[in-house]
Amino acid sequence: MKEVVTYVSKDGVEFASKEECEMYELLLEKNIKKMVEANIISTDETCKILSRTRQQLSNYIKEGKIRPIKIGAVNVFWKPDVLKFRIDLLKKI
Repeated sequence: MKEVVTYVSKDGVEFASKEECEMYELLLEKNIKKMVEANIISTDETCKILSRTRQQLSNYIKEGKIRPIKIGAVNVFWKPDVLKFRIDLLKKI
């Protein structure tokens, strides 16, 4: 009886060949990078979306109303969170 060899990706998906497994992981990594690039926005972009100044944004952060992602000394924001917060701000008008 021939032993069946399977290759398992980092997220647990099984493949019949090492090449298929590597291709899957490469595509998965590219998709994750694209998703992050499309959804991580700068402080300036966040201020524009919210129609607020940097100081107002800083106050929202201190009040815990919106959370930045710290990358070194730089704050970036998750775009879906910013858009949700914008909706919350508009509801208060």
